[in-house]
Formats: sequence, C-alpha cells, structure tokens
Amino acid sequence: MLEKQFWFALECYKELQIDEIDDNHPIARFSQHIIILYGRGQLTLKENSILSVLLKSVDISIRSHAISFVGRTLEESHNRNEEVPDEVIERFKSLWHWYWYNIGSKDDIPDSTLFSYWYTCKLFDAEWAINNLYEYSRNVNEIDYNYKIPNQLSIDSKDYPKMCIDIMEKLIHTDREGWNLSSWRGSIYVILSNAIVNSDSTKQKAEALIDVLGRKGFLEYGELLD
Repeated sequence: MLEKQFWFALECYKELQIDEIDDNHPIARFSQHIIILYGRGQLTLKENSILSVLLKSVDISIRSHAISFVGRTLEESHNRNEEVPDEVIERFKSLWHWYWYNIGSKDDIPDSTLFSYWYTCKLFDAEWAINNLYEYSRNVNEIDYNYKIPNQLSIDSKDYPKMCIDIMEKLIHTDREGWNLSSWRGSIYVILSNAIVNSDSTKQKAEALIDVLGRKGFLEYGELLD
C-alpha cells in the first residue's frame, strides 16, 4: 500500500550525505523498516528491489547503519529469549552474503561495527559466523571493540583456532591505548591456549602475540610458552 511513498522517500535519501547517524534519524527509521520487512519475507533482494536499491545507492553511513541494525536487533531478540524462525536467519545470511560481496567489501573504509553483533548474537551457526567474521576482519582497518567479541572468540577458538588467533591479533594491534587488553585478559588467555597447541603457523602466531603482549606489560601469557 505504501510502495510509492517508499520509493519517493528513497529517491530523496539518495541525495543525503551524513557523517553520523543514530536510531532517531528519519533515514535510520526508514532503513530499519525496510530491513524488518525483508526479514519477515515481505521484501526481496532481487535486482532493482527497494532493499537492493537502498543498499546500493545511499550514503555509506546509511547502509552501514541498516546492516549493523540486523545484528543489534537479533542480539536483543536473543537476550529476551525470543524465538527467531530459521527462515528469518537464512534470509539474513543471504542478506549479509549479498551485501558484503556486492557492496561492503568494496567500500573504501568499511564500517568497523558492521558485523560485530551479527557475530555475537548467537543466532547463527558457529562455522558461518566465524568464517564471515574472519573474512570481514581481513577487509577492515579495525574491528569494533564490542566487548563480547573476544569472549565469543574464546569459545570458538577450540574448533577454529587459526581464524580466532588471526582476528584476535587484529584486535590487539588496533587497541593502541591498551585499555581493552586488560578487560580481555581471560578471553585472550583461552584463545592463545587453544592456538599454541597446534604445530603449524597458528602456534607461531600465538608465540608472536605473547611477545607483543609481554612488551605491553602483560607478562602472564608467557607461561604458555614451552
């Protein structure tokens, strides 16, 4: 019923350039509404659909907000113990894959918060989540300091030690002031413990990170060395 109004609004929003955006901005509400309709199966990702045109044509800050909104909403649903149907999860997995490989990875500066809550919401299977966080981390300058990421990495590091140590390395090197390293100590210890028992480059990276952390004053990780 509101399709014409949606398209008119989108044409207006294409001209906007926004440095910062929050949930109260009209374009934020509009993009969230479109995302929700997609999640419910009322919109598709077909070429020239309103969702695909929205994500392709608006300012990077707007589309980044729309994509990160998915993860934040799913995490809120998980925290409220709300059941999210499998078909909704599958739709969002398709959305991320379409968005990242068509748009997100090609942005000059991909947003650091894009995938953090997708990863920590606990509603995607572990293999899909860690694989996509790993791919995402290789294309961004830094990863959002969502405190839940190191904790989830420590859980996943048992089965995916190489990817987890690589992601943790990026988090450590981009935490220039070192404030987060203190709060991540427990998670870092588990990740290093699971990485250093390997016999390949994963062990070498763990040893190198222990050296880096030691130079920053975190000496307790040295006990993991032979």
